[in-house]
Amino acid sequence: MTRRKRKKRWSYNAGHRGRNWVRAFEKPDGSLHLEWMEDGRRKRLFLRHVSTKDNAKRKADELAVEFIKLEGESRVPITITQLLHEYVKEVTPTKSTSKQGHDRRALRLWRSFFDSQPELGRRSERKAGSLDRIDWDRFISQRTSGEIPGWPKRVKNQQVSYDLKFMIAVLNWATGQGIHGRSFLATSPWRAEVRRSQKWTMPRELNPHRPGMTSEIREALIARAPSWQFGLALLLQRETRRRNSSIRQLMWSDIDLEAEEVTWRGKLDKSGKENATPLTHRAVEALRNAPSRGIGMTPVFPAATNPRQPTPRNTFQIFLVTIGPWSNSSNHDAPYPSVVWPPSDE
Repeated sequence: MTRRKRKKRWSYNAGHRGRNWVRAFEKPDGSLHLEWMEDGRRKRLFLRHVSTKDNAKRKADELAVEFIKLEGESRVPITITQLLHEYVKEVTPTKSTSKQGHDRRALRLWRSFFDSQPELGRRSERKAGSLDRIDWDRFISQRTSGEIPGWPKRVKNQQVSYDLKFMIAVLNWATGQGIHGRSFLATSPWRAEVRRSQKWTMPRELNPHRPGMTSEIREALIARAPSWQFGLALLLQRETRRRNSSIRQLMWSDIDLEAEEVTWRGKLDKSGKENATPLTHRAVEALRNAPSRGIGMTPVFPAATNPRQPTPRNTFQIFLVTIGPWSNSSNHDAPYPSVVWPPSDE
């Protein structure tokens, strides 16, 4: 049975996608309509008193021009330099210490990139809303090859992506912040809709290097763990073959010691799907002896400052750097605080 071809209806596009795009189109019943994007949602208007396509095109053009005027009225003129400094002044202090350091480094990186551009009109004193695809592509190329003045080191795609996401965050923040009730930017020139419609690509590592840990090193770390949380997490990583992030956020409601099974909630799994895996005898015994033994939504690895929250990943990282064979300590046999939780070797 052959399918009937769907008849293509008339439509007309005015303006630019992601900025002032408006479409006039005809429905199967012959009526004419307009549609556009507003606050991330698609809006439609029935042209009740418009009967010709030429008039519908004119209405679409007029509305696209009106959107440009509204954009100009709602914007507080601000340069790229000013916007970066405003973000670091207002938003950065609310972040963790490491994130604050990254934001300040990113500010210097982006200013150096813009000020090194050969065209005067593309440097950091231009309007923040003028960022475009050329800036995106140039940054990726120059950051990857180490051509940005003051930043000669070549970096991989993961780092380039991290730097791009900082600028995206700054531009998104600017659309809701400003002075005298007017935002810095009416819309972000790098918003997702623009990048998706124009097929901008975010750099990604095709074959990222994920170094593993030998069984000998892992067992040594478990034996010398300065904290029972760290030792138990390392053991569960080995026994379940799961990521540290998933294990660190486990709740006692996820653990069924009688059935010897652990349930991985969807938000803890990269696939986003809930699934369950069996626990080894060693893992079950270690969990039975955990000092934090609890019920319900109680963290298996409670934080020292707030037992209702899981131990921060930075804490585990500090433990790893401190006691690992890669640490700067010259005496790896130095005593550590006694571990309350003893792993079973059975």
